[in-house]
Amino acid sequence: MAASAVALVVTAVVYAPFAVPRLGQFAGAPVDALAAVVVLGLVCTALALVLFFRLIREVGPQRALVITFVNPAVAVLLGVLLLDEPFTVGIAVGLPVILVGCVLATRRSRVPEPDPVPVAPA
Repeated sequence: MAASAVALVVTAVVYAPFAVPRLGQFAGAPVDALAAVVVLGLVCTALALVLFFRLIREVGPQRALVITFVNPAVAVLLGVLLLDEPFTVGIAVGLPVILVGCVLATRRSRVPEPDPVPVAPA
């Protein structure tokens, strides 16, 4: 979590010189546009990061990374369903391949885990 915090702070510092001169442009922006930016920041960034870190804690980092493969598949499906984007042969072939790969990547290993090493009392 510390590495992610540092990355977010560094990103904010790098973006700040480009954002500060444009702050005046927000004065004339519609309230619904500003509300949309706030909601995107809070829900799509802050809440998403909290949920992702909980997922990492629950299933481990290797399994949690599989969401990066599922996310584009969901985005493509939402584009087809909500934005009337074309459903192509590539999508029809690619989505099941992605999902099967995710299932294979997250399934439990059949190899038994080694017994934990007992710790001698101090």
